[in-house]
Amino acid sequence: MAIFRHMRFRSVPLFLAGLSIAFAFACSSHRRENSGKSSAPPGIPAHFVLRPEFSTKDGLLSAGAAFPIEMDGSDRILILTATHLFGPSGGLPQQIGTWQLPSYVSGITLFDAYTKSQVATAGPMIEIRGAEAVAEGDNGDVAAFWAPSDAGLGRGRLCTTPPGTGEVVWLAAALIDGPEAELPLHRAIIKPSRSKWLEYEFDNPRLNLTATSGAPVLNSEGDVIGINVGGVRRRDKLIGSATHVNTIRTLLDRALKSASSSEHQ
Repeated sequence: MAIFRHMRFRSVPLFLAGLSIAFAFACSSHRRENSGKSSAPPGIPAHFVLRPEFSTKDGLLSAGAAFPIEMDGSDRILILTATHLFGPSGGLPQQIGTWQLPSYVSGITLFDAYTKSQVATAGPMIEIRGAEAVAEGDNGDVAAFWAPSDAGLGRGRLCTTPPGTGEVVWLAAALIDGPEAELPLHRAIIKPSRSKWLEYEFDNPRLNLTATSGAPVLNSEGDVIGINVGGVRRRDKLIGSATHVNTIRTLLDRALKSASSSEHQ
């Protein structure tokens, strides 16, 4: 791949103009109509919303956002982000295939997104079979790394009850500019969505979503309901898109079982 070694790449915004989600949300048993006007923003732990710097075969790649979670029944921490960052959206000339990523990316350095201070390192990368960059497929835009349990990171968790249409959610991200850049959370309302993706309309249509791919989307309890993968402007509205929590859990469960089986062989 013809790119310069040791080059630091800058992230660029991802606008999913072709992603128009108008299908019914699959988890109908959990659906609840809720205008959510009285919902308060959730608290978020320190060192939870992160800026990653990836160590790759071609040098350092600074792109997007990331966040730590603790899987159910385990005290091990995973760092989650978006697969499409390892491609043109992150400044690379072409998308790195998900099957190539564990050998292409050796680890990451993590910075607090709000204070800019370095807080931890993590790795190796976990092979997630079936995950794809959002522009290339419909299987879920998820990337993950192991992190040490004593890294001093905040610990999020995946929600057990997916959000329904009309529910209030929050993008936890540090914006790069604008009057909202000092805000840790950005409020939105869930739109009718399809099973593997969530779509939400931001209260503020003027947000600059550059470099927010890979950031967590939270419900009002502070649990993760999705990984932000981009946004698109539709007239006077700003619509965000995220990999659905059910898709995240399915991909991670499969990847961790595969990794565990390999360790015991």
